[in-house]
Amino acid sequence: MGGGQRGQEQEEEAAPPRGWASSIELEGPDLKQSVMVTALDGDFSEDNRNKCRIATAPLIEAVENLTAFASNPEFVSIPAQISSEGSQAQEPILVSAKTMLESSSYLIRTARSLAINPKDPPTWSVLAGHSHTVSDSIKSLITSIRDKAPGQRECDFSIDSINRCIRDIEQASLAAVSQSLATRDDISVEALQEQLTSVVQEIGHLIDPIATAARGEAAQLGHKVTQLASYFEPLILAAVGVASKILDHQQQMTVLDQTKTLAESALQMLYAAKEGGGNPKVQLRMLRTHLGH
Repeated sequence: MGGGQRGQEQEEEAAPPRGWASSIELEGPDLKQSVMVTALDGDFSEDNRNKCRIATAPLIEAVENLTAFASNPEFVSIPAQISSEGSQAQEPILVSAKTMLESSSYLIRTARSLAINPKDPPTWSVLAGHSHTVSDSIKSLITSIRDKAPGQRECDFSIDSINRCIRDIEQASLAAVSQSLATRDDISVEALQEQLTSVVQEIGHLIDPIATAARGEAAQLGHKVTQLASYFEPLILAAVGVASKILDHQQQMTVLDQTKTLAESALQMLYAAKEGGGNPKVQLRMLRTHLGH
């Protein structure tokens, strides 16, 4: 095969596909259109009008193709639908908001009546009732919004999970005090120490991400706190296992007490994270755990 034929094939392979979306195809016409429009602006003659019409034909064709493509029923958007779970989650907020608006409306109407006749005791009583309802509905709305905010449910679950782990470590400490802590014989102390070190490191890696999520990334808060809580059950198992293999009672209690301190510190951090909720306007004082001690 000759060099000319190979060059022709390479040019054909490199050529862009023709169609409405080819910007390369319109580069030449774009320049030509600009020149023709400029010429038509300077001399609105029939000849220049014809040249301009010919030069703009590719652009018009591309616009028509794009319009036809965008009008294709295949690309018509489907209206968003809220699931039954989503509707249930929205209901407390909507009910509280509706009650607040209705009560506010009644309050304004009653106040208008009092402006006309300020010496009507029954109307004053009605006003006080509407004012109380408005106040209660606002409090309910705030509570509903806070409870349904992203990450709040996960924070509650994680708090409960770590509280259970704290109770487990307390039971192990009581057993150690009475010298009845059962020794784990199914695994070596080295393997338990490795597990304990690994879990503590993973917990340490999550402290900054949780603090960041609690300060301004609500969408990440639920995932991070759930991930944190998932490490505490293996932490307790490894710590109790290590303590069960230590012969010295004081060293046993040191391992168990430090593990409990870590769990309690994480619990306080979760409370602070839940309060922050990913809202950057909430000032947090996140509790940092010194993992090296």
